[in-house]
Amino acid sequence: MAGPAAVAPYRDEDDVLDLLDSLGIGRAAFVGSSYGGRVALGIASRHQERVAAPVRTMQRRIFEAARLPAAGHELPERESDLGAVTAPTLVIGGAHDVEDFRILAAGLPDRVPGARHTELR
Repeated sequence: MAGPAAVAPYRDEDDVLDLLDSLGIGRAAFVGSSYGGRVALGIASRHQERVAAPVRTMQRRIFEAARLPAAGHELPERESDLGAVTAPTLVIGGAHDVEDFRILAAGLPDRVPGARHTELR
């Protein structure tokens, strides 16, 4: 038996918000590590009214949301409008991460209004 056909593009943020709705939680603080950082920024950029506290992201897969253009490479279209994030945002990177991740973490606050960056040593 085939499953139902998708009626809209799938977004992890929608699953998080559906869970919060089912629990009766209207607003929440979002913290994301690795891919969860991307999900947290997606919620913060599309559903500002659901964000009750600063957004905190830790690096690894966040590069998918904030790739910097490199020579000979085009930037892919982003799924999230990082400029639409209105919640205070802290981007956390690691001093021992590979250089590309460190550069991306340091540059992400340039794309998110009011964001700050800190590096764990």
